[in-house]
Amino acid sequence: MNGAHTQLSSATAAESLSDRPFLAEALVSAGARRSAQEEQDSPELCEDCAGICFAHDQVVFWLADGASDCNALPRLQRRAREEIPPPSAGFNVRLLANDLGQAFVEHLFLGTPWIAEGAEHDVIHAAFATVAARWQERFARYVSVIEARGLLETLTEEILPKSGDGTNWVDWSATFTGGVFNPRERTLWTVNYGYSGGIVMTAPPTVIAPNTNLVTLWASLTPEEGRLRPAVTLSVDGPADLRRFTTVEGFALISDGLERTGIRSRLQTLATGKFEHFAQLRRELLEGSGLSRDDKSIVFGHFL
Repeated sequence: MNGAHTQLSSATAAESLSDRPFLAEALVSAGARRSAQEEQDSPELCEDCAGICFAHDQVVFWLADGASDCNALPRLQRRAREEIPPPSAGFNVRLLANDLGQAFVEHLFLGTPWIAEGAEHDVIHAAFATVAARWQERFARYVSVIEARGLLETLTEEILPKSGDGTNWVDWSATFTGGVFNPRERTLWTVNYGYSGGIVMTAPPTVIAPNTNLVTLWASLTPEEGRLRPAVTLSVDGPADLRRFTTVEGFALISDGLERTGIRSRLQTLATGKFEHFAQLRRELLEGSGLSRDDKSIVFGHFL
């Protein structure tokens, strides 16, 4: 696995825990592309992706995994003397996973990471709604370029699925697990949408269990007064799994690529393990993962 790590050794961690620095790591390993068509339609990096940053003396982290079975609209190449330039990117789950993480971080940087209890859902939904708004703007421009090239019928009749009322649609889904850790107070809040999960090193350790509530963007082309109206809407399959923790020594998030079967039981087994140090849990996750060709990602955060 390739990874990046950073260390918070300022007074943030030192004042409360005898000068122990706080270490945060994000490790991502790319799986094989499934086909030549996927390579062409989704050239972007990271179907699994993760990030860590520091905002207002707190650690903001996230992990997202694009759903592999979703369609892709490839990036359009610029043509000479074209009045409407195409957008710089197409549409696929790799872009969605990255955009969700970026919006989560941006939204928390603009406000405060430590959100009042009960307000987390509104803040997270607002961040994801920003992604939907950006995608709608790009999708409308994408369709305009397709129409100007005389390829709209190909898009609506051959590429995009169509419902009974004549509306074309396509969707992209991703898991998303994120949170904010306060090293000074050793408090943590997390949100989890989808098949990823994690362990929080409380006493005793607590499992962040996977669920089936993915984050989805739906793009549609609806017939309206002789035209097709493009739209992108945000949909979440169910309520977010929002959690708050106190007296936290560390945490680990993992994508489902590490355990293609039984990620929930794997986490529960790890949570009941006798680990004297966080390093032992880290080693077990890195060395004891199941074999798969899927992308894999882990986010660690812990005091040394």
